[in-house]
This record gives sequence, C-alpha cells and structure tokens, in this order.
Amino acid sequence: EFLRFFENIHYFEFVSEGYGPKKEYVFGAEIKPDATITLSWEHDEMKWCDLDEALDLLKYETNKEGFRKLFELIS
Repeated sequence: EFLRFFENIHYFEFVSEGYGPKKEYVFGAEIKPDATITLSWEHDEMKWCDLDEALDLLKYETNKEGFRKLFELIS
C-alpha cells in the first residue's frame, strides 16, 4: 500500500538500440515497511539500502540524477 506517490520527478531522453529515441520518466513511492514487493519481468532482484549504496548500484548517470531528486523530495 502506498503512503505517498511522487510523479513528474524527472525525465530524460535516450536512444534505445533497435527502438530509436525514448523518454524515461522517474517516479517514486513511499510504502509501508511491511509491504510485499512484487517485481516485474524487467527486474530480477531488489534490495533496501541507503542513498549512497543505491547510487553505487545504479549504472547510468541519468538514473542517479532522478534518484537524487526523489531522495530530496522524501527527505
């Protein structure tokens, strides 16, 4: 269950090989600590961690920038 949902935090554009130009939108949600997490086909694992570790785990700078903006909103 969502406690808060954050839309329109950040978006970025990139070119996807084989698919052309794309926009990716960053959103976030605050959830209850005991929430059950169900991953989509796009993900194979999840982990709760602090901001620094999350930024280390993210591969692309555009994702890191969106995550920093989300963190500012929820802090």
